[in-house]
Amino acid sequence: MLKAALLRMKDVFPAALLVRGQDYQRRGHVLSIRLSDGLLKARIKGSSSQIYDVHIDLKSWPGTPSRCSCQYRVSCEHAVACLYALQVRENLGFVAPLPSLQKAGWRTESAYPVVDEVLEAEETQWYSDIHDEGHDFFAYQLGIIVDDTTISIVPLVVDLISRMDIDALESLSDDKLVNLPFAEGRILQISLGRIKPLLRLLLQYGSRAVNNDGQLEINRYQLALIQEAEQAIASTAARWLGTRRLQTQLQQLTTIATLPVVPVPVGLKTELRDYQQQGLNWLQCLRTIQFGGVLADDMGLGKTIQTLAHLQYEKEQGRIQKASLIVAPTSLVGNWFDEAMRFTPDLKALVFHGSERHQDNFDEYDLVISTYGLIQRDKQRFLDYSFYYLILDEAQSIKNARTKTTQIIQQMNGKHRLCLTGTPLENNLGELW
Repeated sequence: MLKAALLRMKDVFPAALLVRGQDYQRRGHVLSIRLSDGLLKARIKGSSSQIYDVHIDLKSWPGTPSRCSCQYRVSCEHAVACLYALQVRENLGFVAPLPSLQKAGWRTESAYPVVDEVLEAEETQWYSDIHDEGHDFFAYQLGIIVDDTTISIVPLVVDLISRMDIDALESLSDDKLVNLPFAEGRILQISLGRIKPLLRLLLQYGSRAVNNDGQLEINRYQLALIQEAEQAIASTAARWLGTRRLQTQLQQLTTIATLPVVPVPVGLKTELRDYQQQGLNWLQCLRTIQFGGVLADDMGLGKTIQTLAHLQYEKEQGRIQKASLIVAPTSLVGNWFDEAMRFTPDLKALVFHGSERHQDNFDEYDLVISTYGLIQRDKQRFLDYSFYYLILDEAQSIKNARTKTTQIIQQMNGKHRLCLTGTPLENNLGELW
């Protein structure tokens, strides 16, 4: 049973853990070990002299993962060390996969043999760096500065995730200290609460979002999560190396206490109810900080009026230089045009539909109203134009990311983006995503 477990280690543990685990065993860190009816119980000393308890049920391992009282909880280097220690005690000979690592160029004689330096997050200089990659995507990096060298912690947190019991993440104390090895013999010691936002971000979008330079590739809407990570890790020595405009936008979004009241547009031919005025204020706030958004009111509460009031205000402020596009189900196109003519007659509106639609020039209008069906049929026409606003009515129509219409809409150019929908409130809030 033990020999079978040792032979399977290379399929269960990452190569780096195998090296570290054998190093623990060679240096005598396994303090006690007992095997009874297939259950391995052991005590081991960690890199900073902490004492951990390890349990491995060899009868069901690796289907049932090893358990450890360290911060990684499962499948850690301490479990590896205990398996090696049991191998030595039982005189099984060397059957584990370390020789193949040596052939591959690994230096197995000493991996992090001694922790020579522990850097505490409170006393370390931090940096963050973000660069515009185009198409509303950004490359983001967060890290520490050691000896005038920047070290990204994103790959370190990815490595931490591979060794943690993720199901237990939220139950762990924010004060719990975790060690992030970043160089031989050097670790960054940081409280779990400070990296939880980054952990959540990586868990949600996966390590595939990390490029070869240790940067996260994110879109504009994930920047709010980044701001949470920034605030959690903030220290007096932190510095921002990226785009100042993006930092300002994040600060504006996360420090809003009350929405500035926007005057009702002069050309709006109706009175706004209190909650509709709040909607107008919100839309104007999003435009100011250059974020898209979702207006998710229940059906019949006037999402159309709030949107038209917003566009009318934009025209009166002289900001409309290009047409805005409203994409709606075919059954609602007529309603959009009628309400635009009734409540915002100053907005020159076009229904882009029918056999003669190609004769129309978008630049001659403030508002173009079309359908989801035509997005796919006239794909190139829509992709070739840069709209001022791209507005999706009944936006739940594109919640399936695999459809061609959704993929085309994601490629369309719009200085501002807005989704209108009531369905998530009627079904479940998860649909807002």
